[in-house]
Amino acid sequence: MNRLASAQSLYLRQHANNPVHWWPWCDEAWNQAKIQNKLVIVSIGYSACHWCHVMEREVFEHISSAEIMNQHFICIKVDREEHPHIDAVYMDAVHVMGRQGGWPLNMITTSQGIPVFGGTYFPKHIWEKTLQDLFSIQTHQPEELHKYADHMREALNEWYSKRGGEASDLHALFEDVLVSWSKKWDRYYGGDLRAPKFPMADEYLLLLAASQREHEPEFSQHVQRTLHRIHAGGIFDAVGGGICRYSVDERWHIPHFEKMLYDNANMLLVYSRTAQITKDPEFLWAAEDIYQWLQREMRLKSGLYAASLDADVNGVEGSYYAWTASEWNMHLGDDSEWTKIFQIEGAARWEHDLNVLYREKSWQDCAEQWGGKREEIYARWREDRKLLLNARKDRPAPSRDDKMVLSWNAMLISALIKYEVVSSDSEVLKEAQIMFDKLSDMTHPASGWLAHTNTLAEDATDVLLEDYAFLSRAALDIFKCCGDVNYLDAACRLVKQLILQFSDDTSSLFRQCASIQDWIGAQRMDIEDNVISSANSVVCGVLFELGYLIDDASWTNRAYAMRKEALSQVRGVHGSARWLWESWWMQEHRIWIVVSGEYALKRTRELRVIAPFHWEILPLTSESELAIFKNRFTPNETTYVCVHELCLEPITGYHSGSDLFDKIMNMVKHVE
Repeated sequence: MNRLASAQSLYLRQHANNPVHWWPWCDEAWNQAKIQNKLVIVSIGYSACHWCHVMEREVFEHISSAEIMNQHFICIKVDREEHPHIDAVYMDAVHVMGRQGGWPLNMITTSQGIPVFGGTYFPKHIWEKTLQDLFSIQTHQPEELHKYADHMREALNEWYSKRGGEASDLHALFEDVLVSWSKKWDRYYGGDLRAPKFPMADEYLLLLAASQREHEPEFSQHVQRTLHRIHAGGIFDAVGGGICRYSVDERWHIPHFEKMLYDNANMLLVYSRTAQITKDPEFLWAAEDIYQWLQREMRLKSGLYAASLDADVNGVEGSYYAWTASEWNMHLGDDSEWTKIFQIEGAARWEHDLNVLYREKSWQDCAEQWGGKREEIYARWREDRKLLLNARKDRPAPSRDDKMVLSWNAMLISALIKYEVVSSDSEVLKEAQIMFDKLSDMTHPASGWLAHTNTLAEDATDVLLEDYAFLSRAALDIFKCCGDVNYLDAACRLVKQLILQFSDDTSSLFRQCASIQDWIGAQRMDIEDNVISSANSVVCGVLFELGYLIDDASWTNRAYAMRKEALSQVRGVHGSARWLWESWWMQEHRIWIVVSGEYALKRTRELRVIAPFHWEILPLTSESELAIFKNRFTPNETTYVCVHELCLEPITGYHSGSDLFDKIMNMVKHVE
């Protein structure tokens, strides 16, 4: 075994039996590189990654590869889920080199950590030749290597210091982005006209917001089309629930089968929000499937959630989720309606006589074809699929990475708050509150700052913006749900801490990592919205809302400055979706509603189910000195409505949430 045998990270332990002399990311490894004057292999991945496993089997387990690596290089293994800031810098370096990014990410660096070569998956013969060539260059032409390292350092510095000009008019920017993007939509399968396809939660939320605000039904229709197709495809586990990371084809049919906590948190939020807006039960069913999968397969004894499920079982990808026709028939019968609905041996066919369940039709279309109501046919499927779920329990299961990632769990809290609106589960809010308390206690022992995961080494000191961003967002979302000012206070404390730790003298944006990344010489700002929102776009929204709620102009002004700097760099929706919809609500008239009185919580819940996207609804159940609550508590049912700085006449005399909704709509239509 090598040095990874005692690591807390599952991904690192998976490489403990490699003949490669792996180090974890640590000062000692870098010191050895300097002492021995060796180049460094930084190999980055995560435990659920299919191609990471492939490269391990094909390269790192082979003596010939290990001999070259051990003799001429210092070899460092990095779990990207423990060290996303390290992964991000080296992924940027790959892009600067003009290569495609992904995982595994394999970077060759100088002993100072400056990248000189990189890529993703390498077959064994190419990997060995590449290493031999690099060692030869270091031996015979070291000045060329140093020259290229200097070039890369300068290129990364330029990459991180680049600033756009003035942001264009927001309405013009939104129109340009949305119109140009819509030309690339896949109007049959949803998403964009490309493969592979990733579920992009921020992009769907942007379209839902744009549809409501601009009265453009086409935007909402594209989201609905996409979400129906995802729920019908193999990317969504029709038997057990949960969404895989991406589909390799345009139909959302065949995924890479790893299931990540962050994807499922994001899509739980999107399906819940879409169910709330459209009242289509199919979106609620999808949200319920995700939530139940999370509870059954991802919830840890601590009450927090595991990071991922592996794509592979015993080196075979997808075997846990696929079915032969004979297996299917044994459990459900060869003439069952499900055989036709899920197209067994038809469109569901994959490889090796296996089928990955695939519906071409929505449940509404299935009901029309087979007769009955869709609620009835879906209820029958939920009952019958238990036979498949029980059968699957007898199969070897994918390994679960029990690492608790703070930011991902915080993302799930925000999703649970949205799910609570459309579900009938009264325990969801309580679960979110318990999770928040547990995450708040995940700190570095010495400093008390938030710790990114529970698997970091005891002497780890890196503090990451994303943890403060998503946890403050979670606190704010809980506050808006229940009106408990303690959560607002917690959000304010977290924001004060992140301003202290992550501010940068050269920018209104915040650094990704609190510590100075001397090995590159520049500070990376996390501003790109991808499958996970950028930490800075999340902070921007939190600062703006908190500034309004506590009447602190310095925070709202910081949010405006962040928006201006970020939008000056927008080149399209991909990478900017959350910035765009956060900016939209900062620019437009967000409506703040305080519901006071004996039935404030009940009325707030009723109102949220039918409220438009831009209504912020807060229950007030007791006296409070908070700016937005001050002098507004009354035991009698009274609702206060403010459109930015304009506060309207209090509303009384309503007897239900729908009655209150009508009164608010009638009032605000004259001022929006």
